[in-house]
Amino acid sequence: FGDNEGLFSTEHNMDSYAALLWAGKTEEAGLIRDYLFREMWAPASTSNGRHDLNVFWTGFNDFTIYTDCQALASLFLGPVGPSGETVYKALDYVSQNIRSTQDFNSSIKNVTGVSIHQDDLDTVWCEGTGQFELGLRFAAAKVGGAYLSMAQDAHSQIGQVVQSDGGIPFSFNHSGEANLSYPNNHRYSYIASVVWYYLNE
Repeated sequence: FGDNEGLFSTEHNMDSYAALLWAGKTEEAGLIRDYLFREMWAPASTSNGRHDLNVFWTGFNDFTIYTDCQALASLFLGPVGPSGETVYKALDYVSQNIRSTQDFNSSIKNVTGVSIHQDDLDTVWCEGTGQFELGLRFAAAKVGGAYLSMAQDAHSQIGQVVQSDGGIPFSFNHSGEANLSYPNNHRYSYIASVVWYYLNE
């Protein structure tokens, strides 16, 4: 699943895998799962990119590293792959390389979450932090370790910016409300941010 230029989206393939699996189409789902581990899981010898990172590439011929591909992998493919792939280690990569700390306003400071991708650390992405948190909870249930405490910390961090009506912004950074921009400082409440947050309650 991708566009007409051969840049096949890993995120969309993960979504499709989960949907097909839920619909009972296990053969079709299996084809997508096999593709993801063969081509998009960086440590695989058949992956076209470098092999020294425990991450999923953003897409075919796209070797950037986005948070959602790593979080959704733990959720949809499982923290450990069918051949023992250490999918949960992609969450470690996010924690070590895509974290961001920003001030929400003059009274709510130093809120830490994850940003959208490795080359843009000037953002706390609330939707993605919720995805990351739930991925950590799945990893904790499977392999233990510090993943549960990491998830709880992520939840408490985003909990600081929950609005009085229950809304949660898409993203924010230190530039404040005077410079609203997508995607880095998009402070409007988003359904996705809200859903991911409360899935972790």
